[in-house]
Amino acid sequence: MKRFRVYLLIIIVMLFTSACNNESKIEETKESISEFIIMFDNIIHEEDIDGFLNFIDENGIYSITYFDDGRDENRAVLVFKEDVREDLFLVSSQSGKAGISLGGGLTFPGRIEDVYFNDFEIEDNILSNIDWKVKDEKVIQKQLPDILNGLKEIILKNNECIPQVFRLSENMYAFSYSDIDEEEPQYFYGYWILFEEIDGSYYIRAIIELQ
Repeated sequence: MKRFRVYLLIIIVMLFTSACNNESKIEETKESISEFIIMFDNIIHEEDIDGFLNFIDENGIYSITYFDDGRDENRAVLVFKEDVREDLFLVSSQSGKAGISLGGGLTFPGRIEDVYFNDFEIEDNILSNIDWKVKDEKVIQKQLPDILNGLKEIILKNNECIPQVFRLSENMYAFSYSDIDEEEPQYFYGYWILFEEIDGSYYIRAIIELQ
């Protein structure tokens, strides 16, 4: 009986230690992501091209512009490091199409000083299943309606125009500074950044502008 109690005590201590370690890891992740987003905001306001290029790996990033009112062409352009202009204007060498202009900062309601982290994971969302590393603009272009629906599904989980992060999978995240009208017509405006954590660093997969 005494030995059983010792074993039970050991198991309880192990479970408690594991829970504490998991909680610590979650808090570290939240802190590092918050630092990443705030650093991104500072870099584009200062037009720091070297800092911005650190967020791009060999797969490049997608610049997506979506006009919810249909007044202009919705487009997805693939941008590699060498395509980014000094003023942080994103242009595709693949198609020659212009993407988002980041220089001077995106038109957020204000500078980002804090980021809200949604603890729950967005399950079975289309954004998690898209191959953001595909080097073919036409593939992503065809999926723009699905991408928009995926963004709408996510923002309705917490429909506030605040700097906030949603976890899409173990290593994939979505930053949102946008909101949507929940009554018809559902006007959807703002900015999104899809990014991936690899070996402790964050790389942008897509920057999305909704107008």
